[in-house]
Amino acid sequence: TEDSGNSPILLSSGEAYSTILFMDAGTQQRITVTQTENNTFATTVDNAVTREYTYTFDSSSANSSQTVTFTNTRETGSLTLTKTVSSQLDADQKGEYTFTIYLDADIHNYDTDGTTDLGYAATLTNCTATEGVTDGKVKFTDGVATIKLKKTSNAMASITIAGLPTGVDYTIVETAVDGMTTTVTTGSTNGTISTTAQTVGFTNTRDMGSLKVDKSVFVDGADKTSEYTSKTFYVKVKGVVNGTTYWVTSANGVVSKKVSDPVLVAETGTPTIFAINPAVANEVTFENLPVGEYTVIEVADSTGTAIDATHEPGDMGSMTFLAELSRTEDGVTVANTGVNTASIVNAYTAGKYCIAVTKQWLV
Repeated sequence: TEDSGNSPILLSSGEAYSTILFMDAGTQQRITVTQTENNTFATTVDNAVTREYTYTFDSSSANSSQTVTFTNTRETGSLTLTKTVSSQLDADQKGEYTFTIYLDADIHNYDTDGTTDLGYAATLTNCTATEGVTDGKVKFTDGVATIKLKKTSNAMASITIAGLPTGVDYTIVETAVDGMTTTVTTGSTNGTISTTAQTVGFTNTRDMGSLKVDKSVFVDGADKTSEYTSKTFYVKVKGVVNGTTYWVTSANGVVSKKVSDPVLVAETGTPTIFAINPAVANEVTFENLPVGEYTVIEVADSTGTAIDATHEPGDMGSMTFLAELSRTEDGVTVANTGVNTASIVNAYTAGKYCIAVTKQWLV
């Protein structure tokens, strides 16, 4: 005969259930045990991947017993965060970036003693972890983990956290970096851990702006820039981006009017000396500069000689250079919007007017 009963039996982990069957001689009874499906667990019955067990008792089974073991293993998945940086600056490519992972459950990977949190295995690629990863493991506190990754190359960096329980929702937040724009280029910052690997890709792009340097020549208080087209003036440019000081250089060397390919090098490097020739334009524009604080410094010649009592800008002949009334250095904040302008002004006198007239113009 077949028992058509289907009363549910509720068991906690480690519990057992037993029953006794009374059968008439010469009869059969088939018992089927089925575990209710749970999408977050993989179920095995006596090591076979199934949720159902069937056994038929007959007279040969008298006074015998049959044991069936159901094993539920929590399904797990992985979460990968990637970091790509678009910037010419080595400090950005080798920079530190902070992520906070928020889960909707307080998860722990306990040892068999049930009290020691082993954490979840983390694999790092092209980066190191300065916070949030200890002995190759990530631990969550109240469902939250903060991880700081420091890139070690220009290649994409990543961290993969494995063994996370499925069905847990996550939200990932990256801490903003001054002067950089962050976009999510792969996946979504909100999702659910599943047996399918989850990947969230972040790209940080250095914000860029332009810098225009104006050059003016005043003689006895009047703007005479257009009269000195045969003269060439020279400047060098220093920038501070995210606390690091750089010199602005160009692959094309000394150029005039426009620098479309500026490259920032370390302060210990050699700056490019840029030419301003009023015959071409009384200005030079630097395009695609990383946003930051810049200082334009006028120099006496194309070799970068500093301006002093014996080295004056422009080689203006018999005219007297009025250093105290000139602006040979100017600072400007380069933002990613608007016109960012620095002005270099040289004041001279041919002896026709008193200095007071020139001074009044500068004030």
